[in-house]
Amino acid sequence: MILSRGIAPAVLTALAGPVVYPVIMVALDWPGGFIRFHSSVGVITWGGFDWTGTGPFDSISVGEEGEGLASSDASIRLLGPLAESLEDSEAVIKNRSAVIYAGLVTQPAGTVLIGDPFVQFSGAMDGLVYIQDDGQHGLQLTMTAGPGARVGASITHSYEDQLAKYPGDTAGRHTQLAAANARVRTWPE
Repeated sequence: MILSRGIAPAVLTALAGPVVYPVIMVALDWPGGFIRFHSSVGVITWGGFDWTGTGPFDSISVGEEGEGLASSDASIRLLGPLAESLEDSEAVIKNRSAVIYAGLVTQPAGTVLIGDPFVQFSGAMDGLVYIQDDGQHGLQLTMTAGPGARVGASITHSYEDQLAKYPGDTAGRHTQLAAANARVRTWPE
């Protein structure tokens, strides 16, 4: 299976060029209202919204894409003014939406997008931790793309469950010890 992402033709053309100017855009469903910010400076208008520039993020991590049931995680570490405005590390953010977009701008620290940004990560906020680093303070925000493959309880069905639902049914009685009997079975001589 090939994983693919819809990338605007203008972005693909720009990516083929010798120099690109990437921008990361983040939309968070914060308790006080949606917050939209990006890793450049100035204001980018896209999708009908203004995205505030914060300058480079201290760090960003987006999980790998792949097949299977494993959930994907992402995290952003913010230091500086935006982190100060989001400083309420007691905010109830768990399971509120979070989307990370990747895009290109026309020049360094630019605010003019080339084509439309594409989704790099989409999920829910999972945790928020206040941090202090070299005299600066900020936030570490973790996000998850969904529950892990083994989050739910396992399914079990016993002979007693079968009898409670279907009194008189003998299927459970005949198969209850089938695996154990198969291991110790002796052949007639």
